[in-house]
Amino acid sequence: MSKPIVLHLGDDIKWNHDLYKTFTSHFEIKRSHSMSRPDFINALKQKAFGDFFAIYRPFWNTGGEMGNWDDELISLLPASCKIYASAGAGFDWVDTAALAKRGITYCNAAAACTESVADAAIWLIISVFRNLSWSSTAARSGDKDKFIDANKNLAPVSRNPSGFTLGIIGFGRIGRRIAEKAYKALDMKIIYNDIAQMPSSLEEPLNAEFKSSDALLAEADCVVVATPFAGETLLNKAGLSRMKRGAKLVNIARGKLINEADLVEALSSGHLSGAGLDVFENEPYISPELLKMKNVELLSHNAGASLDSHIGFEKLGMENIMEFWKTGKAISPVNAHLIKQSKFGGNVRAYISGLDSDGTVVFIGASGNLVYPKSGGSKVPVEIKDNIAIPLPAQGQTLEFTVPISMSSGRVYFANEDLHFFVVDIGTGDGLVQPSVTNLQDPSAGVDWGFVEFTYTNGVLYANISYVDFVGIPLGMGLSLKDGSTQSCAGLESGAVSKICDDLVKQKDKDGRAWTFMCIANAQGKPVRVLSPGNQYDLEPITFGDYWDTYVNDVWNKYSSQDLIINTQSEAGNVKCRVTGDQLTCDGDNRGYGKPNTKDIWGCNSGPFTVMEGDNAVHAAVVPRLCAAFVRTTLLVDGGDTQPKLGQESYYKNDPTSHYSRIVHSYEVDGKGYAFPYDDVNPDGNENASGVVSGEPETLTIFVGGPSA
Repeated sequence: MSKPIVLHLGDDIKWNHDLYKTFTSHFEIKRSHSMSRPDFINALKQKAFGDFFAIYRPFWNTGGEMGNWDDELISLLPASCKIYASAGAGFDWVDTAALAKRGITYCNAAAACTESVADAAIWLIISVFRNLSWSSTAARSGDKDKFIDANKNLAPVSRNPSGFTLGIIGFGRIGRRIAEKAYKALDMKIIYNDIAQMPSSLEEPLNAEFKSSDALLAEADCVVVATPFAGETLLNKAGLSRMKRGAKLVNIARGKLINEADLVEALSSGHLSGAGLDVFENEPYISPELLKMKNVELLSHNAGASLDSHIGFEKLGMENIMEFWKTGKAISPVNAHLIKQSKFGGNVRAYISGLDSDGTVVFIGASGNLVYPKSGGSKVPVEIKDNIAIPLPAQGQTLEFTVPISMSSGRVYFANEDLHFFVVDIGTGDGLVQPSVTNLQDPSAGVDWGFVEFTYTNGVLYANISYVDFVGIPLGMGLSLKDGSTQSCAGLESGAVSKICDDLVKQKDKDGRAWTFMCIANAQGKPVRVLSPGNQYDLEPITFGDYWDTYVNDVWNKYSSQDLIINTQSEAGNVKCRVTGDQLTCDGDNRGYGKPNTKDIWGCNSGPFTVMEGDNAVHAAVVPRLCAAFVRTTLLVDGGDTQPKLGQESYYKNDPTSHYSRIVHSYEVDGKGYAFPYDDVNPDGNENASGVVSGEPETLTIFVGGPSA
């Protein structure tokens, strides 16, 4: 599978070279360099950049030669484009609503320049309170009379900011950082206005108070404009007139937010006593009247122009794209609230595979016909070209057909695009090569799919839903029996993949572990599956390399001085186990258990959890119960010295634990479904089935997409 394409606008990367190396390992980079608007439009029409997934503009000074991003440009973007990550904080040059209509998330880089912009705002606040522009201009003039004038006459109109009220319009990341600096360093009182009041957790540390826009203008001794430009002037003559007489105005947002002619009038009349401006209405041109005023501090739209900001712009753009690719959510989206989220649906098709009574690979076609794919003796996998896809009807409708033969090791796959299957000569016949979730180069890697496992032999049907390897399309089952009774396994609720990824992001924020790496997105950036920790470990062992080490050592220490009881739930009953040296040994067991590593615990089938030919019944019973206790982290809690004993309310309560299993179970409608290999281990009388089974089956119904939460 080819890598998703990223269209890189402007200059080469300058600072974050290691991150860019990682970035390019995930994406194919196409470059536009410094194309003029006509050339860029022509390139889009000719699909010169291919079906790109993302647009990356790492710098503010380059990459914008095509001009404003309006409908003329946006309408030419391919349907594959899902994210635009740009340098800078402002976005008045791009129609973010038009991008949203195309399903494209726009990300700015305000977070990268927060510190620089906030520092500049503090400088402007100090300057307008102290009238430092007058002092600086006089000193730089070289005119002794101007110097003496400023030296003698500035003090009576110069104030310290301490104790005055600062009103901030726009209490986002930058606005809050300005407030923090002004509150802590300048001892100013903070009031603010935004679309909505912020949580108390953000207000209380700053003693910040939410105000209506009119109340803020009336009360603030200095107003700081820190809000994005939404297409309309924020402060014109009417707005400026509502400001407290003698107040000061600082703008570090966008020049078009303030009518400069009205500002000049307010300053000239004395209604306002000063202004500090980093941005202007008609950049790069500044009102000549403003240039003459001693009480106005002027910058060249470089409040955020520090080396630190530019390094951050470059970095955050790549991080936005990589995060969106993995989880479907960006770090700093601007228009995500405008993008309509689609529900599961589309051209879904099913595939039914298994082994017939002779152990031969067989598929069932759409008409119930049997398809026996052949490798022709090839030792290299040969793709199955037969028509094995079964189209499903529209959402809400059903498709019925009969399985005409007995089948074992069966699977019913569901996918929103074509799945690719192969057969290969394995010496004793043909073996099936199924779609792989751990091979990111698999031709089905970008497809949203899932499956139900089943066996139907001797009139007995077994079917189950498993999340041991991954979570994909939500599926549920219902089995009707000939006696009129029913069994069910509801599976995961609708939208579970995205919800699980959201929770993994939260877990990553808590413990710093790369849980989000388990979320796999397609070329369009949509999360299509969540890998189990074991499969993620196989892909990148470093992700969870030492995750369980401390816990394992603590378990070994505890049970070196007391017994661990394993309830084999068999004729052997309870067996005592004790750690001696590095080995845990159990009464009646034919061999002991060494310390498991992370891979062993995730998979439950390696190291001490390997069950070998010749192992006795006690060993075969201890392995699943011991591994389940590790995965659920119940060995060190009260009552955990007997396994299994504790109920589900005690599972996954202590770190480290399998947060994958915890989160997956939280979205199961009825709590049924395996999230690790021995998830059926439970105390007596507390079984947790993951499927259905009957010797009198009548109809097995599989639900695709999951019920709503």
